[in-house]
Amino acid sequence: MSTNNKPHLPTSEKASFSIDEFCARNDISRSMFYLLKKGGKAPRVMSVGTRQIITKEAESDWHRQMEGAPA
Repeated sequence: MSTNNKPHLPTSEKASFSIDEFCARNDISRSMFYLLKKGGKAPRVMSVGTRQIITKEAESDWHRQMEGAPA
């Protein structure tokens, strides 16, 4: 039995995501995420304690940025 009583929401209903969840939602590998981050092209990441999370707003902004980026 789990001692963690947090509800497990599907990622579509969450307000923020772990880096792994973000990568899965956007069909990119974790290594690609860090390549994007190194190049200044990753979404904004928010540090909460020891965790790094990406909000839905940051994900949406990242989509717009990437759609307008030259190939």
